[in-house]
Amino acid sequence: MNSFKGPRLVLISLAALALASCDQTENSSPVPEAVGDISVSNPRLILAPVAGRPAAGYFEISNHGDSSAIITGVSIEGAENAMLHGYDEADGMIQMAHRSEIEIPAGSSVALEPGGLHIMAMVPSPELAPGETTSITLTFATGDPITLQAKIRAPGDER
Repeated sequence: MNSFKGPRLVLISLAALALASCDQTENSSPVPEAVGDISVSNPRLILAPVAGRPAAGYFEISNHGDSSAIITGVSIEGAENAMLHGYDEADGMIQMAHRSEIEIPAGSSVALEPGGLHIMAMVPSPELAPGETTSITLTFATGDPITLQAKIRAPGDER
């Protein structure tokens, strides 16, 4: 009677492995990407409503270390160039402005989000398509890079 125990156990193990290896669903939370003391979650690139106009990159970045981390550069696969951006007030008006760096203080997190700090992907390729992914590489003042896989979203999708 116990002769079926071994094959059943193998089948149950194989089924568990198959389920564990399935792609994440649209509603599941992606596993944060991490390098050293830095972790990044929810990287995404939102395409502009007009083709060829800049796309915007957003994510949450956490610094688990004992000293500040400073992003000094960014590149996006499929964009001619990329820039760090934020908003400033000048002459009583709020306007988007280039940032030479973004600091992530020790033990804290910074959100790159609509209406705040973000990344601009200048001259995005027409090959960047909703539902696909692209690589965003952040370079830090130390020279160390971290590359994220960002989900590409259509203009009307959730930012």
